[in-house]
Amino acid sequence: MNWRDRLAVWSPGLLAAISLWLPWVWDRSAALVLTGLDLPEFVRFVGGPSAALARPSALAFAAPLLAAGVGLTLLAAGRPRCNPWEIGAALVVGGWLASVAFPPLEQGAALAMSLLLLGLVTVMGRLLTSRARVAALIVLASGLVSAGAALTQLGRMAPVIAELYGHPLTLGAGVYLAAVSAVGAGVGLVWTLWRVRVSI
Repeated sequence: MNWRDRLAVWSPGLLAAISLWLPWVWDRSAALVLTGLDLPEFVRFVGGPSAALARPSALAFAAPLLAAGVGLTLLAAGRPRCNPWEIGAALVVGGWLASVAFPPLEQGAALAMSLLLLGLVTVMGRLLTSRARVAALIVLASGLVSAGAALTQLGRMAPVIAELYGHPLTLGAGVYLAAVSAVGAGVGLVWTLWRVRVSI
């Protein structure tokens, strides 16, 4: 794959990761603006039986960050003519993306675990150098699943926040960007599967 193909494959996962820094709840009347990364902690501090039933998972909600890091590393390592500097840069960026999902006190352990995971992905990427479409399928599938996981988490947490403020939530730009990324990953996955089937 050339750089345009790699960027097209990675874009849905990247957009899903970026969406977590944007507002997912945007309610000016209640002065309530929550980014995707803030939502799980907010619901945890709400308390009460409804919050306990929601069981928010910060790691599941931040799955797009891990998927973006894995996708970047896999696409960098899976090139036939792979530059070691590119792999190193991908590992650093991917490790940082993956570690953002963890609370500040766990950043050290999270970064070490993330780099270990991305190192394994790098090895897998080298084994897939002649199978660029397989790597693309993995990256697109992880982007679709991770965006879906974040949106599903929002569906579980929305009633808790709506109950707390007494009216339905106003969704922010992050939700729509995550939804667009999920659709993009799904379309890319179907397109890549069709190309693989045609080439067989």
